[in-house]
Amino acid sequence: MKEEILAFISELPQNLGSFFKDYKRPLTTVGLIIATLITFKILVGLVEIINEIPLIKPTFETVGLGYSAWFIYRYLLKADNRKELSADFNILKEEILGKKS
Repeated sequence: MKEEILAFISELPQNLGSFFKDYKRPLTTVGLIIATLITFKILVGLVEIINEIPLIKPTFETVGLGYSAWFIYRYLLKADNRKELSADFNILKEEILGKKS
């Protein structure tokens, strides 16, 4: 029993190295997902803290309403502007996803 434990411990670095080598991509993906969740949790906490400051929450809401009104006026009311928005969106989509073959 003692020899088996010592053999396992002595082979542990090689086993871990081969494990990480074999599963590098999935481990990286899991790590990025966990890092994203932690970052999201921190950002939510910061927004909650900022909202506790007097007059900040209503100011953010007013800015958001103003920007939404401007966006609707600028892009959504007229057909020409909607076409422009659609073209800009398609350009951005092609930059991110790549061009269709």
